[in-house]
Amino acid sequence: MTYYEIVGEILSRVNDPLGDTYLERSKQLMFEGINMLAYGGDYTEEDIPGMLREAIVTQNTPNLTWEPEEDTELGGGKVLKILGITSTYRADEVGFPVYRYKRIDNEYLNKMHLDSEYEPLSNEVFYIINQSSDKYTDPSGASAEGLTGTSTVAIGFYPVGRILDGDGVKITIKFIRSPKVSAWFYGTASTDSTDASEYLSLPYIYKVIDYATVKLNQEIAGA
Repeated sequence: MTYYEIVGEILSRVNDPLGDTYLERSKQLMFEGINMLAYGGDYTEEDIPGMLREAIVTQNTPNLTWEPEEDTELGGGKVLKILGITSTYRADEVGFPVYRYKRIDNEYLNKMHLDSEYEPLSNEVFYIINQSSDKYTDPSGASAEGLTGTSTVAIGFYPVGRILDGDGVKITIKFIRSPKVSAWFYGTASTDSTDASEYLSLPYIYKVIDYATVKLNQEIAGA
């Protein structure tokens, strides 16, 4: 399905097939649905191939402030969610340390500081995301791009010594990248509109349509 067809299906479901009233809001809610469903985990990896990314980073400081490189693809928007961190092992680097990375939250961090039972094992590194783009801010409801927060992510690592050895360690950050709204072309017909079929699976697209339709109907009922 194309961007044009997805929005058209949303409009048809709210009895505005020509988009005289709800065209722009349908577009916004389409992107909101793509983001919110992915953020909430309502997907399989096969559903969102255009949003999944990996970045290899050399980490040699106690706290990593990271922002992914610019991406011009459809899924080249801002960081939506960090899925995980792993060691990036390279066979040509003798003695390269390999650790299992485990995400913790503030509650676990407090327990770790108070009780050695919660400290990482010898082959583990804990990390905590101190600040990330998995916070949605769109007070006006007018900007679809505003739904994706910021691309900068701050990550703290424990114990620090395991990432400060030598020149640091290479890690792979797997994350979901939100749609780059400006890269999507709506067009004047389905034939000249951005094709979403390689970016999102068809079942996921229909989940997005359902999400947008429900939200729009709620707004219409409350108007």
